[in-house]
Amino acid sequence: MQTERAEVGRQRDQLEADRREWDERERKHTLLASALEASSLLLACVLPLVVILFLLWPRPEPIGSQAVCEALLDEAFSPPEATRAKIEDPNRSPRSEQAAPGIS
Repeated sequence: MQTERAEVGRQRDQLEADRREWDERERKHTLLASALEASSLLLACVLPLVVILFLLWPRPEPIGSQAVCEALLDEAFSPPEATRAKIEDPNRSPRSEQAAPGIS
């Protein structure tokens, strides 16, 4: 009878230890689940703002394409050299420009 009582007492202690272990696991898993839920909710709320910020952030154009566009616009809208010479100085002939290009 004494050994049976001791065995029942030992099993009761083991059962109590298992119950405490399961309670501790349940608290940890609940805390972990809450943390994951909160962080995923925060990420879901912030992600659209990050996308909008990325789309609205000013990005500089490549220098090469800008220079090419400006050169094409200058060439397209500027008068030819002979016409430009007549506009600047109608008394000067185009031959005098060819003879002395460094003199203005």
